[in-house]
This record gives sequence, structure tokens and C-alpha cells, in this order.
Amino acid sequence: MASIQEKEAEQISFTSLDRMRSSIQQIDSRRRSSIFNMAELGNRQSLSTTKRTSLIGGMDTVKAKVKYENTFKMEPIGRFLISEVQKLATDVLETSLETEEYDHDRSKMLCCSLADEIKQRVKRIQNTQRHKIVVQVYIGERANTDIKISSRALAHLTYDSWTDAVYINPSLFATAIIHLIYQE
Repeated sequence: MASIQEKEAEQISFTSLDRMRSSIQQIDSRRRSSIFNMAELGNRQSLSTTKRTSLIGGMDTVKAKVKYENTFKMEPIGRFLISEVQKLATDVLETSLETEEYDHDRSKMLCCSLADEIKQRVKRIQNTQRHKIVVQVYIGERANTDIKISSRALAHLTYDSWTDAVYINPSLFATAIIHLIYQE
């Protein structure tokens, strides 16, 4: 009789031990939950398909971010003509500023809008798609003053380039400096 009771006690203890082990594993997996737990990542919904509610109301869906593969291009496809960029910048300055009078407050807005316009036009030039375009525009009053504008940049001599454009009318002067820096 003692052996049957012992076998039942062992069997009960094995089943209870197995239940306790599985519950501990569940608790343990929840405790170590992180973004690096690959088993749990498969069970979660990604942010691209989940819906969020805002405080204003309504459901907003988050669009999936497009993931591009590396191209491993270390050199530009072709060369662009820096003289074309300079001509374009000079044309923008001439057409925008030929009838303008110098006004300190208006010059701030003009600098921003001219820089944006030059940048948009340079983006349309062939072979500048992989270049970072930096445009700086300075507008000043033509009084009996001198101004010196200098710029320094770390550039690759083969792929990066820069140019400037200058416009002068009786009441103001404008200078645009355009840097084209190749992005690998």
C-alpha cells in the first residue's frame, strides 16, 4: 500500500511542479519583455498597422514608413555644371530684386524666400539628386559701408562644389552662396 500512495504523491507532485514551472515561465517572460525579445516581437502589432486616438477625437492610422535598400553608390552618377547653378542663382536674384528698395524688416523675409527659391531650382538640375544643397542669401543696404562675407566648409574636392551670385541695385546688394555637398 505504501508504494501506491508514494506513486500517487509523486504523480501529484510532478503535475503540480509542471504547472508551477509553466506559470513561472509566463511570469518570467513578461518580466524580461523588451524590444530585443524576438519571440514577443512576432506577437505584437507593429506601429504601422495600429490605430491611435487623439485627444480631439477620431481614429488616426499611422502610415507605414517606406524602407529603402542601400545603393552603395560612393560616387555621383554624373557631373553637373556649376556655371549653370551660378547663372540660375543670378537670374533669381535679378528678377526678384530689380525693383526692390532696401527695407530692414522686409530683407529678412526676402533672404528666406530667395534661399528657398534658389534651392528648389537647383534641385531640378540634372545630377544634383544625391547632393545636399545649402543656400545662404545676404541682403544689405548700399551705404558707404564695406562688408566681407567668408565661408568655410569641409568638402571633397572631386564631388563637392560651391558658387556664389551677386546682385547690386542703387539701394541694396545681395549675395547668394550655394554649396552642393555629395551624400554617399
